[in-house]
Amino acid sequence: MGKKSPAPPPAPDYAAAAQAQGAANLDAARLTARISNPNISTPLGGQRVTFGKSTFDQAGYDKAMADYQQKLAQQNEPIEYGSDSGGNAIRLPRPSGGSLVAPTKEQFTTTTDQDTPFIEQYLTPEAQKTLDAQQRVSLALAGLGEQGIGVARDVLGQRFNPNLRDLSTELGGYGKVAQGPDLMGMGQAGANVGAEQIMSGVRAGRVNRGPMEGQYGYAQGGVQGPELQGRLDLNGLPQAPIGAGMTAQQAIMSRLEPQLQRKRAALETQLANQGLVRGGEAYNAAIQEAQQGENDLRTQAALQGIGLDQSARAQAFGEQQAAGQFANQAALSGFGANVQNQQLYNQAVQQNLQQGLSVQDAQNRASQQLFGQQLGAQEAANQAAQQRFGQRMDIQGLYNQALGQNQNAALQQQAAANQAQAQQFNQALQAGQFGNTALQQSLAQQLALRNQPLNEIGALMSGSQVQMPQFQGYTGANVGAAPVFGAAQAQGDFAQRNYQNQVAAYNAKMGGLYNLLGSAAGGAFGAGGMFGKGP
Repeated sequence: MGKKSPAPPPAPDYAAAAQAQGAANLDAARLTARISNPNISTPLGGQRVTFGKSTFDQAGYDKAMADYQQKLAQQNEPIEYGSDSGGNAIRLPRPSGGSLVAPTKEQFTTTTDQDTPFIEQYLTPEAQKTLDAQQRVSLALAGLGEQGIGVARDVLGQRFNPNLRDLSTELGGYGKVAQGPDLMGMGQAGANVGAEQIMSGVRAGRVNRGPMEGQYGYAQGGVQGPELQGRLDLNGLPQAPIGAGMTAQQAIMSRLEPQLQRKRAALETQLANQGLVRGGEAYNAAIQEAQQGENDLRTQAALQGIGLDQSARAQAFGEQQAAGQFANQAALSGFGANVQNQQLYNQAVQQNLQQGLSVQDAQNRASQQLFGQQLGAQEAANQAAQQRFGQRMDIQGLYNQALGQNQNAALQQQAAANQAQAQQFNQALQAGQFGNTALQQSLAQQLALRNQPLNEIGALMSGSQVQMPQFQGYTGANVGAAPVFGAAQAQGDFAQRNYQNQVAAYNAKMGGLYNLLGSAAGGAFGAGGMFGKGP
């Protein structure tokens, strides 16, 4: 009577959809790997990306090739097949049993791991030759470095004990400055000139005997020379490098030590950040290298500080020496002025004596005029005595002049001795400075000899490395696979909804039909229809 109800849709095969989805994902991943990793070619070389590992069966290929060669030889070998018309046996080719095919290498090559990428980087022939040459050079340098390590081990195994002597801080060998000459010991200028006995035969008068000894004073000849400065006061000089107080060396080290401590802390922090464990070989090597650099800096600072202290000490010593020489020159100038004053005083005494003699001479002439001619002989005798007295006065003056010349000569000798002493001191000072400079040069040479093996190893190990060409890294970008499983789910959902819609339509249709039949049946029975009573 009615239409059949709709059949339900078949259940989706989710397992098959999941398998199909997995296959689609695998195909998408393979495609992603191939399109994301191209082959690269550069002027220095290239990079190839292949998938799968090929394995060649060399033994099977050789065996198949040997069988092929044997069969081929047998196929071409002639055999006795009959005889000719003369009855002679003849050899004919073996009948062909079919064409032989030589085995190929592809038949014995199998590919595995097709989803595994194999990256091959290669160089051009020229770049490969360069790389091989650089590797040979690096290998040779490494061998030399190993030899140098033995030398450096021997050097570092010995404690650095430079052959040094003490710095010259005191000067000697130039002696003391000689004392000034004893001018008093050279004698005094004589002033005690005795007059000759004058004849006095004439009683009428008496001739004056002349000036008495000491009447006009004595010529002074004992001028005391000043005591020259023979030693320099070194108390005012800057402090030597060894001793209490701040020196140039200590000042340099006070500025250097905080910098070294900061560098040491920064190095330890850097090593810790790099993952190096304290006490490890790499950590100890880095710390040892830093300590060597610190020792070099301390040695240079010490040498520089010693040089500055020596320069300051030499400058202060030169100033003290110049001050001493200035004082000596001032003393000598004062002594010269005193000598000149003494000479003027002696000249004044001599002039007084001459004036006295002139007065006495006038008195004698007056007396002679009174006595007249009788005193002539006596006057002659007095004149003779006077002449002898004058000669002795001249001799005494020459003696005094000789004493002054002797004093001047002694003073000049003393000045020459002082100058020679100063020259000896300068020579001793220069010799000490020269020895200190030679000592510093010797220390620098010994340090250079000690560091030479280490520098050679550093030069050998710092050779240039091979610069490989840079290529694109392997990438694994994803390519979306076809949504097979989702499509299966969507198809199942669509079939289910379609089925539900069909069932709903069928139910609605059947409900309407039932209502129509019910209405028709009610009308027939209720209105005296087929089974009802008539009027």
